[in-house]
Amino acid sequence: MRRLLRTTLALTLVLTVSVFSSIGCWDKKELDKLAIVAGFGVDQVQTAEGDRLLLTAQIIKADQVISPEQAGGSGKQSFLTDQSYGRTVFEGVRNFTFESSRRLFFPHNRVLIIGESLARSGLHPIIDFFIRDPEPRPKQYVLVAKGKAADILSVKTGLEEIPALAIYELLQDYGATSKVYPVTLQDLTKDLASKTKTAVLPMIELVSTSKKKTIMLDGTAVFKSDRMVGELNINETRGLLWVLGKVHSGIIVFKLPPYRHDISMEILEANRQIRPELRNGKPHVTVVIDVEMIIGEITLTKNLTVPRENEKLERMASQGIKKEIRAALAKARQFNTDFFGFGEAFHSRRPKAWKTFGPNWDQIFPQLPVEIKVSTVIRRVGEATKFPILQ
Repeated sequence: MRRLLRTTLALTLVLTVSVFSSIGCWDKKELDKLAIVAGFGVDQVQTAEGDRLLLTAQIIKADQVISPEQAGGSGKQSFLTDQSYGRTVFEGVRNFTFESSRRLFFPHNRVLIIGESLARSGLHPIIDFFIRDPEPRPKQYVLVAKGKAADILSVKTGLEEIPALAIYELLQDYGATSKVYPVTLQDLTKDLASKTKTAVLPMIELVSTSKKKTIMLDGTAVFKSDRMVGELNINETRGLLWVLGKVHSGIIVFKLPPYRHDISMEILEANRQIRPELRNGKPHVTVVIDVEMIIGEITLTKNLTVPRENEKLERMASQGIKKEIRAALAKARQFNTDFFGFGEAFHSRRPKAWKTFGPNWDQIFPQLPVEIKVSTVIRRVGEATKFPILQ
């Protein structure tokens, strides 16, 4: 079913372009003159002429998408990748015409992937084209590749017809684990322009085994100004999402002393508050997290659903959440990057105080006192209590 939905999405993209190309207006674009871009990557490489940008475009093969049964029967891919070089993104995009008679068409691009080495040298020169040009859409997702973006876009991912659309769907489904932070071009532009919040981007990597190559989302790239300075692992990423109020679901696994068995708790709902205040004239932040959970799995036969044991589970879940937030906070202090937006909270709610200490936020943030309060409530224990073995 999911494969059918994604194929339908790809088909919709093609048909949309086809419809617009058939309208008799002065700026019409013929479908057979366009290369419909689904994913786009930018890397920094060394060439005989010096440092250059390597641009990789994942292009939808319209005939294969429209007739997927033919593609399946012939073993043909529904996409192709094309590459070009340039001193700037704009020059590189134009240089694609040396390789193909079709002009790149960006309105349906779903993901923009930037190689890690390029992300560490600065994002502003890269994203300017995508912001300034009218074709690329602000809702496309932006990611950082662990390695080269070109490698990510060259791999066919399992059952998916078009890998870029598979990456798009993975980011859309982040709520299932709340360990991925999807960021659109619009979000990134806003964060880079902010004087009170630093940018982060999801990371993606190529995983190779003896049997196949695949891609996976893994961690979050952290930026200072527009340069990548480090990364968060998946648990630290969820620590960030707790504070940002973007945790919608997911599983917390822990061991309840004195037992050595794992207990899985599913997040039903989470709400957060950031309370910026002054204590003795100095900035202080309190983060309040309220979580509702259910017991998803208990891998031992002891009944932990009686009230006293239930309270232990709630305390352990709260401790697990605090641990994730503290891990993310430690990384923020290490890199001196306020990706939580604490400075933004002071700027909006304590504007007079912000005028005083805002200019020195880089010196204040690493020592900023942050109090974390987590309240967890177990709403349901599941159906397993009906069975005698758990009584």
